[in-house]
Amino acid sequence: MFDIVFSLIGIILTLPFFIIFSFLVLIFSGRPAFYASKRVGKDKRIFIAYKFRTLVKNAKELQE
Repeated sequence: MFDIVFSLIGIILTLPFFIIFSFLVLIFSGRPAFYASKRVGKDKRIFIAYKFRTLVKNAKELQE
């Protein structure tokens, strides 16, 4: 119960910052504002981690 309550409080407190950051990313570098990355978790289960996009679009293709 402790984890759930404090997680909800943390989400509510940081939500305004997430909204501001997503608008800034959209304004300065366009869509999409979020980046989905496949990761390997416990017992080698794959999950998707969503992050704010901080690199330019198609960064992997531009490296080559």
